[in-house]
Amino acid sequence: MGDIFLEVLNAKDISISGIGVHVSHEFRGYNIDDEVNLILTLCNEIPFNAKGVIIHKNVADKGYFSIEFTGISSENKKMIYDYVYSRLFMKKSSSQ
Repeated sequence: MGDIFLEVLNAKDISISGIGVHVSHEFRGYNIDDEVNLILTLCNEIPFNAKGVIIHKNVADKGYFSIEFTGISSENKKMIYDYVYSRLFMKKSSSQ
């Protein structure tokens, strides 16, 4: 969510420090370092709020942006950590 948009996006990647998203309209009118409010949902978990700043725009992959978390609770960081860990563990188990 920003001042000029509100939409549902799918993450391309996520970590406890930030998230990568693809935005088809390329955040036109939005600047690097602008703060955004996020509502994140990990699989079937209860959604939670976070704040972040747009820190990177990938020129080669139009519409791909990295957002660094600037306001997220330690409990929600733990949820992200657990989610990422479980996804990595599932990939390793299925490849063996």
